[in-house]
Amino acid sequence: MPRSPLLLLAAAFLLTEAKLPAQADPPKAVPRYGAEPADRTPTGQPAKMVRLELWMITLGEDAGPEVLESAAQPLAGRDEAAARVKRLQGGKLLARSLFFSGITVDGQPLHWQMGISEPTVSAVSTNQRGSSFNIQYRDVGVVLEADCDVLSDSRIQIALKLQESHLEQSDIPIQQVAGEEPILASQTVLFSHASRVVCNSSGALVVFSSSVKGDAKDRTIIVYLAGTILE
Repeated sequence: MPRSPLLLLAAAFLLTEAKLPAQADPPKAVPRYGAEPADRTPTGQPAKMVRLELWMITLGEDAGPEVLESAAQPLAGRDEAAARVKRLQGGKLLARSLFFSGITVDGQPLHWQMGISEPTVSAVSTNQRGSSFNIQYRDVGVVLEADCDVLSDSRIQIALKLQESHLEQSDIPIQQVAGEEPILASQTVLFSHASRVVCNSSGALVVFSSSVKGDAKDRTIIVYLAGTILE
């Protein structure tokens, strides 16, 4: 059946007037959110470096109350902390001394850990051939964690966590033989401290001092903390 000229004209009109849908705009980059690289601040400026130094000292039995009072006095700066520890060491007034130094980026955590398995005598067996010892191992050491935030060109906020453990001889005998020194059991001494402080760059603080009197042994522990913004 022949098509009507009117229908052919209408079809041509629709083809000329129909428009293809507009092409979609190219996808835009999706903004990425998250931490900036460690060597850059959110403003794009180079991040500041911070050096942390920590001294943990335990005074010896020969250190009297006046030594503790002097050692726990406020510090003028990092150099005075180091000099104070050196004087106590020179006077043989320290039973233990630990020193830590590390560098981190502003806003980045600092983690330091060192440990060892110490052998201890847990039991003694004696026969005609002699004595045999039952040895056990105990894990002891130091864990230090610190978060540093540079508040200005001269001030630092430091969140500190410190845990230290070591073995000491107790007063509990494992074996007692007439005419001989007794073999004493070992005990684990644990120290744990957490604090948040603000100090000046190149300054130092006494963040902890404590004296504990015990039946077996007196313990006096002092912790110095210093922070320095590096140029």
